[in-house]
Amino acid sequence: MKKILLTFVLIVTSQFTLGQNAIAKLKFSEAEEAYAVGDYELTISKLNEAERILKSTNPKILYLKIVAQFDMIEKKTVKSFSVIVNTRSLTKKYLNQYQNLSNIEDKYREVYKIDKALKNYPQTSQDFEIWKEQQRKAEQIETDNKNLIKSMIEEIQTKYEKYKWKTNLTEEEFLSNNTEIKNYKWDRIENKNMMVVLRHTGTPLSVSGYYPNGPANYVINESGIVTSITYNLKTAKNKTDEMKKDFEEMKSEAVKYGKYYTFKDTYFTISVPKSAVNPNEIAYYIHIQLTQVDKWSFMQISFNVNMNKAN
Repeated sequence: MKKILLTFVLIVTSQFTLGQNAIAKLKFSEAEEAYAVGDYELTISKLNEAERILKSTNPKILYLKIVAQFDMIEKKTVKSFSVIVNTRSLTKKYLNQYQNLSNIEDKYREVYKIDKALKNYPQTSQDFEIWKEQQRKAEQIETDNKNLIKSMIEEIQTKYEKYKWKTNLTEEEFLSNNTEIKNYKWDRIENKNMMVVLRHTGTPLSVSGYYPNGPANYVINESGIVTSITYNLKTAKNKTDEMKKDFEEMKSEAVKYGKYYTFKDTYFTISVPKSAVNPNEIAYYIHIQLTQVDKWSFMQISFNVNMNKAN
């Protein structure tokens, strides 16, 4: 009878243990899923649940907890100094307990590197508070810069909205968006770069080839996308000084755009970022140029897609 009872207890205990292991595996799987999408706090929570069920840890759980917590530290989303302290403790535990375990060489090496990297982070709670304050100030500066760039983009778009320039438009979309341009007559000129230049067919003002104020030409690439449009902004005869003054005024207004403004000889360029999130990715350029031929002065403005980056 005692043997039967003992056997029954062992069977029940075994089944209970297997059930616990199955649930712990599910928790670990959920932790991996959370880590894959960058939810490190949920990752750690699920790993803690798995440890509570097993009443212990193991190399897989400990490794994932270390890398998740280190990612929080490295990405500066950690909220408490205790996380750094705990991560240091876990790396030491992993390196000591699993140094002779086979088939974990790569993970062991990674934990070793994390252990060394943790030396570069705050060593005391006071250092941690200073570190967090520096981080807060840096984030505020980044936010302010993004807001400035966003305001700059909006200002440029408002200032030049009458030209109705948009990137990544087909010729049909471009003309539909610019009825004024659609009403002009254009000569289509194919060139060796697989571009099509559409040039105003009006009568030039002089042998210079410049036309009265208004659209002068636009360019289509081999994919049928309009990559630039040029307008004759101002045209005058025997008014060199007056035109120079107008050009200098426009140039002085663009200087405030800082690194997005460049000037060379008789033209300046405004580089317009694609967004405040990616301020170094330029969507298009605005060129304004002053040209003098004989007694004539011509000021042109052109909008050009950044050909170094697909838009």
